[in-house]
Amino acid sequence: MRRYPMEQLERNDFLFRFRNFPLAPGWDFGVLCGLVERLQLGTVVSSDTRVFESQVNWHAELSFLNWLWSLKPPNGDFLVTCFVSWSPCSGCAERVGEFLRAHPNVRLRVLAARLLAPWDPANREGLRQLHQQGVLVDVMSLQDFRWSWELFVRPAGAAFEPWWGLVRNHGLLFVRLQDILGWVQRLSLAPRRLPAAAQDSQNDAETGGPAARGQFLGVQSLAVRVRPRGRGPRFLPARRTRMEIDTFMQHFDNSRSNYIGATLLCYDVQGAGNQRRGFLLNRGLNTDCPAHAEVLLLRRMVEDWSLTPELPCSVTCYISWSPCGECAWELVQFLRQHRRVELSIRAARIYSKPARIYSRFEYQEGLRALRDAGARVSIMTRADFEHCWATFVHSEGQPFDPPPYLEDTSADLAKELEDILQTQEGSARPSGP
Repeated sequence: MRRYPMEQLERNDFLFRFRNFPLAPGWDFGVLCGLVERLQLGTVVSSDTRVFESQVNWHAELSFLNWLWSLKPPNGDFLVTCFVSWSPCSGCAERVGEFLRAHPNVRLRVLAARLLAPWDPANREGLRQLHQQGVLVDVMSLQDFRWSWELFVRPAGAAFEPWWGLVRNHGLLFVRLQDILGWVQRLSLAPRRLPAAAQDSQNDAETGGPAARGQFLGVQSLAVRVRPRGRGPRFLPARRTRMEIDTFMQHFDNSRSNYIGATLLCYDVQGAGNQRRGFLLNRGLNTDCPAHAEVLLLRRMVEDWSLTPELPCSVTCYISWSPCGECAWELVQFLRQHRRVELSIRAARIYSKPARIYSRFEYQEGLRALRDAGARVSIMTRADFEHCWATFVHSEGQPFDPPPYLEDTSADLAKELEDILQTQEGSARPSGP
């Protein structure tokens, strides 16, 4: 039987404990890897690391606090970083808060691989209380996994190999955490000391080197990316306002036999005297920052166009598939924060796949939630297809030639959407406090 605390974890133990699945049922005992750095005039003069595992009725955070107290934190300033396999429960969050109030010279950041029961109001309130006390609470990014790997995994020098879905899962968990915390900007307690490989990548990004042209860095939030100087955010697709004819016909064919999975979104955004038009395509799991087209548009509006909640704006989206449940949730949260945005979504087809286990909504619930949030959701008519053809397609003067089934299929889909929007039973999953 292993004895805790330990200084390091075995490689396979780390990979099992810290794999960032959005939900990981059965992994009951959390692990905490703690880094304690003593500061003098803002400079690290000494550091120590320990690993703790939760026991029955005694979580790893409590063992860590006892050990931290033994280091006599009243003497000097401390910067404490906790890499945890699960975010703190409500009880541990309360104890951590009590410790910090008794030791104002300790600054803490908690980086979690997964979120513990994020639907539990008590856990959500515990994380909010920690944040309000100045604790940096976040989910672990690729950079954080590399950093903790170098600090806590033996044998030393073994390379960290990201698992499939790490970046996507980080994005999902980050969105859920920000929903809990209220979409706060991430605060910086101190510059992170990156592993050597990540530091090289950051230097490349600042100088326009190889990393700036494609290598993904762990990020501080979805809203903060490493940007080469003089360039826009590199996680957003290149700006294009018109697509090829084949691209439009392939994605916006509203036939029920069209099973193309990717979503193509054409947007027309008007506000503050400006009009912006273009189109976006899903970024797949083989890209450096996977995201659905709807989320990419929200990022572009908030980060690239600096849309604030006070600015009035009209957004019209012509989209090949109606939003999935998770994207609908993102759009609803956006509309709640940007009350002066008028959103119209016109879909060529209805996305109808069942929601994944971590999704907030089934697709029907998502569409109803969008309607309730003030969005206008409808099926594209022939006039809409013709408008998209004229506005977003390199048509070279060719007129739009619709398939013979277009109008009948649009009418059938409009009736189907109407039935979804009128059905109320089970439409309101709890959204949390």
